[in-house]
Amino acid sequence: MISRTYDHNYLYHLDKVFSKTKEYRLRNLNPTSTDTVVDLGCGIGLDAQRIAACGAKVIAIDFDESFIEKARLMNDNSKIKFYNSSIYELPIESNTVSKITIDRVFQHLENHDAAFNEINRVLVKNGKIQITDTDYLSMTFFTEFIQLEKKLINFIATEKIPNAWKVRILFNNIESYGYKVINRISHDYSFNSIEIANSIVRFNKIFNDGYKTGYFSDEELLEWEKIKSNFKFSMNLLTIDAIKI
Repeated sequence: MISRTYDHNYLYHLDKVFSKTKEYRLRNLNPTSTDTVVDLGCGIGLDAQRIAACGAKVIAIDFDESFIEKARLMNDNSKIKFYNSSIYELPIESNTVSKITIDRVFQHLENHDAAFNEINRVLVKNGKIQITDTDYLSMTFFTEFIQLEKKLINFIATEKIPNAWKVRILFNNIESYGYKVINRISHDYSFNSIEIANSIVRFNKIFNDGYKTGYFSDEELLEWEKIKSNFKFSMNLLTIDAIKI
């Protein structure tokens, strides 16, 4: 798992930007008072609070200790328990949770098999798993500079976020982990502002990092400036709901 380079303000921001997906996820998860739900990669607990408000017990887990500390300070719902832990070693007894929700975590994971070993250990048979992640390979700038677009996307999905490209494989192969897919959906997010796009993916910093190391050329730098001058951008968030069989 890679180290994070963002703080709780970034999580607040994305919670608003991706509100359409957030609302969809909660509706499809359908937590009730009979559920024990695990929120893996809970961040500062925004989703956990929404789930608990529906009556469910929530076990909220994140490997970032500072996020968990912030979540505990923000939370006053006794139905939520926050834990600082790795997805590879969950502090949960086997076969004790009915639903698991995971939002934009797998892009950071090196070992999907090990993660599912733990997920499958704690989730009951016929329990639901819900996974949302960014499809970085879907990104486009609607530009004539196709080769630069491909090169930048590849740099992001394989170098800057080195496991991001694996998300598509996971969404195609989740059945191999013992699940029956009940729903797949993609939400498109489009922006005409480089400032908003930078607040999500930080394109300027990523491009400048690549330029300084020689990954991008002087000619590509000029092309990037042209892209920014008439900026349009789109990316997809993928969500899958599945039942453990």
